[in-house]
Amino acid sequence: MPIDASQHEQLLDWLRAKGVRQDCLACGTSAWDPGDIIAPPAAPSGGGTVIGGPSFALVQLVCRNCAYVMHFACTPIGLHP
Repeated sequence: MPIDASQHEQLLDWLRAKGVRQDCLACGTSAWDPGDIIAPPAAPSGGGTVIGGPSFALVQLVCRNCAYVMHFACTPIGLHP
């Protein structure tokens, strides 16, 4: 699910407040575009087996130069309940 302009600002404010470095780990540039929110699928019902641990929504940041992707948990940022 794409993020809107207000969510983008909220993400940028949070990154600044936390002191997140802006340089890309792969290429060293500091030009990022917000990606989508990746929400986990709904938990299965009916007593089925769940493989893996708990899952949570993530927001992407994509490097404009090399396409490296960083992920951040949405809930602490306030982007997803």
